[in-house]
Amino acid sequence: MSSYTKTYSCFFEIELAEQEFGLSREEHNYLCNKRLLVLIATLTHAGIRFYPEQSNDDLIRTILQNKHKSPSNFVWEHCSSSTAGGRMGVMRLVPKNQHHPRSTFWRRIHPDYKNRGGYHEWAKAAGAPAILLKNDAQQLHHIDLMESPRAPEALLFLFLKKAVLTNNLLSTHKVLYRMNELGLSSKEISQLIQQSFTVGAQKRETTLLHEAVKNGYEPLFKALFYYIDPHLPNPIDSDGNSLSHIAALYNRPGLLKILLFSEKNTNTINKQQQGIYDILVIKKFKQSLSVYEGFQVKSGCGLLHNSRNKKTPTLDFFSNQPKKINQQVSLFKQGFYHKTVPVKKWTFSQTLRGITTCLKNIGK
Repeated sequence: MSSYTKTYSCFFEIELAEQEFGLSREEHNYLCNKRLLVLIATLTHAGIRFYPEQSNDDLIRTILQNKHKSPSNFVWEHCSSSTAGGRMGVMRLVPKNQHHPRSTFWRRIHPDYKNRGGYHEWAKAAGAPAILLKNDAQQLHHIDLMESPRAPEALLFLFLKKAVLTNNLLSTHKVLYRMNELGLSSKEISQLIQQSFTVGAQKRETTLLHEAVKNGYEPLFKALFYYIDPHLPNPIDSDGNSLSHIAALYNRPGLLKILLFSEKNTNTINKQQQGIYDILVIKKFKQSLSVYEGFQVKSGCGLLHNSRNKKTPTLDFFSNQPKKINQQVSLFKQGFYHKTVPVKKWTFSQTLRGITTCLKNIGK
């Protein structure tokens, strides 16, 4: 039996235009409320009540009090594509008592990994503002991004930190320009960008690049990545995640494609003993997995998936059924390979013989 309610209430649905994705939550609420007012006016003219527990006039009055907020008793939900039939930019008006973590509807409304919804998936990725965590907001409250063009050298990192954490592309460019204006070399800027710092109450160690990948806004990430010194080691966070790991964990296929072809070593594993491929399979991120498999083919790795390791589950190439690492795994179930071999004992010669046998069978 499912642990959450299978259906939830949706009173109204709107699909935003792509150019509207990157606006703030308040602007999204405003756009949705404008269309909702038109609908309520039409229903009122026809003698139909929009919401059984509230009169149309009262509902209109509460919306007009603040058009940038959700109507009373409701929430404008940013739908993830997994709950909107693959569509991006869908906003749904749902009851407030269903849209909170303790509700039995919560996992239906937010089925994605760690309750991430549409704002994470398509709004932030289009440049919508990100909200600072409470601890970070307190630490950076004295940093006014409007002063970025005049930022003192001693505070440049804090200005850049606030710009990146809030997903603010314009301020990011202004701070980077200010760094150049003050005479910082590309190497010095690169070191600042890759500098480790902590975020949140748990003091999680990260870098500006990791945070930019999480938000998924490609123009902002590229603005930072332009300065990265290729001779410096790939940055990792407190969980041992490389930038590609973060792109996989947060389902950022566009950035994953950039990083796979840029990072020196894409076969690293994090502290959970997971490689990039492992993460994508476990989270079932199909688009990102397709990007990874395309990279494997172009880089000559084919189906070998070098990111596998001895502690994580592996997948059979054809059945896609998880198997424990100490079990025999049939590499080619259709007679392409004459015996099963343990994954841990693969050698170059075994792999080469397997691929050769595969090609011969295909040609028959």
